[in-house]
Amino acid sequence: MNQRGAELAQRREGLTVRSGQLRQQAATQMQALQPVFSWADRLQDAWIWLRANPVPVLASLLGLVVWRPRRALGLVWRAWSGWRMLQRLRSGRTGLVRRP
Repeated sequence: MNQRGAELAQRREGLTVRSGQLRQQAATQMQALQPVFSWADRLQDAWIWLRANPVPVLASLLGLVVWRPRRALGLVWRAWSGWRMLQRLRSGRTGLVRRP
């Protein structure tokens, strides 16, 4: 093997070792995010269940409307207000008056 080939082989070996170190470091740092990922997985599972089983959810909402109509109306109002606020934030309009 010539000089250039030996240098390339040595460089490749060094890069392989460095890659392994970086991979280990990333795995260690990702463990701190594990609770967030677990929560996101549970939320996704709940969404999938809700899409597959809409009848129990709708029956519960109907029961709430019949049993506590004022509370149901209040929840609907809060949900609608939250939705509008989210839309304003997404569009960049906060509703605040800017003064020059």
